[in-house]
Amino acid sequence: MLSKIFFIVNYLPLNIIMNKKIFILGGGTAGWLTALFINKTFPEYQVSLLESEEIGVLGAGESTLMPFFNLLKDLDINENEFIKETNSVFKLGSYYGNWSGDESFHVNATLPGHGMVSPETYGGNMADYFTFCFANNIDIKTRGLTKYLLHNKSPYALINNKVEQIGAYTYQINAQLTAKYFRKLAQSRGVIRYEGKATKINGDTIITSIEDDHNRIHNFDFVFDCSGFARLIIGKHHQTPWIDYTQHLPVDSAIPFFLPIEKEIPSYSSAIAMKHGWMFKLPTRERYGSGYVFDSNRVSSEEAKEEVVKRLGHDIDIIKNIKFRAGAYERAWVGNSIAFCLAGGFLEPMTATNIGGMIFQFEKIKQSGLFNTDVNEFNQYTKDMNTSFLNLVFMHYMTHRQDTDFWKYLQNKNETYPEQFRLALEKHIVRGRFDIKGLSDVISQPADKIITLFQGNDLYKKQAIEYCAKYRLNERYKMIDAQIVKNTETLISAGIDHRDYLENYI
Repeated sequence: MLSKIFFIVNYLPLNIIMNKKIFILGGGTAGWLTALFINKTFPEYQVSLLESEEIGVLGAGESTLMPFFNLLKDLDINENEFIKETNSVFKLGSYYGNWSGDESFHVNATLPGHGMVSPETYGGNMADYFTFCFANNIDIKTRGLTKYLLHNKSPYALINNKVEQIGAYTYQINAQLTAKYFRKLAQSRGVIRYEGKATKINGDTIITSIEDDHNRIHNFDFVFDCSGFARLIIGKHHQTPWIDYTQHLPVDSAIPFFLPIEKEIPSYSSAIAMKHGWMFKLPTRERYGSGYVFDSNRVSSEEAKEEVVKRLGHDIDIIKNIKFRAGAYERAWVGNSIAFCLAGGFLEPMTATNIGGMIFQFEKIKQSGLFNTDVNEFNQYTKDMNTSFLNLVFMHYMTHRQDTDFWKYLQNKNETYPEQFRLALEKHIVRGRFDIKGLSDVISQPADKIITLFQGNDLYKKQAIEYCAKYRLNERYKMIDAQIVKNTETLISAGIDHRDYLENYI
């Protein structure tokens, strides 16, 4: 009899033997992307999710990083279907206006571009080329992909009568429509959705179940906290220590609103510096998701609205007043739970780091498996990632602005600069070395992105000039620049208009 039982168990399908139950608390983009990721990566697990329609999805719009594009492919999500269902548009870069207080602007489009406008094609590299441009008063936004995107082009062009991709890209998304689309897709793949709110979390370090307001008890082996700013598991249940970033990023409030879209659809996000923070403008097919992110210790929401209205020249309808605190939890993974996105922390919406960070965490889990990942290693990885994002966001605030207390405060190096960034900046840049690679390695940010920020905010130009002279970059990059200038115009002529591509090629 025992041998019979052994025989039956030995030949049971693997998914019955290892049928772990995974539970996700909270929907939105974070919750449903997590559901799709677990469902695809670990198909032997049962995945269920609890969300409330009453709570809804936060945000007036949402920007994404390059990993989002790759994740869609990894999850077998059809790009055309995704764009159609979510009213998403392409994103080739970011536009920053008024950060030096003089209405000047710069563009960050450091995603890989077509070989015709890539310095690598001619034996150079992007960081040194941008440094050459900076040192020789050549505006980066007049070259290559940065100029191309300012013509509202799609990432596709008609070259030799063939549609050809001319640059890497990601997307600007409608947060509400994206969450609905991911939900529909996840449910079609077997993810179970429950409507309701969590009322009780059972267990201590290891959580055994969650009860909801429909008198259901959800039992599971592992739970993902995607409860947004409520932070029901990582914060309220585990009471995990919090790392405060407000000394470095003092903005703590946002008033989101919508703006009408013109016929032309920009292929970039916009961040316009204001007196007490900055205003974002993210295009989708049917509208702009916009908002003013500000420091409420220096301006009220009413005064912030007045400032926006004065700049735009017309009234706006505020969707809601959002309060937040820049920071992250000491640990994202506690016991049998992980906090993702807003639940795990939030810097500010400057560079789309929230969803991007979650996707990096996905990759870490994918490498070892959910139940085999070293928790301490994962938490250190997440902590280092958050520090890297903090350095990136803070760099945008390094300007010469002194017109308000907000901007004056941010220029205090000893008080506001993140310590890792301040020490690395002093060592690799300030003392005349202009070792962009050294700074890049320490703060884990691409060297070419750092250069665009330095040029945009007119920082360390003297060091850039000395660097070009020391390494004799001028003659070499003059020839490369001539090729890029010529080919940029060819590429712009061949480029397909952004709206035209969305309406006729998808």
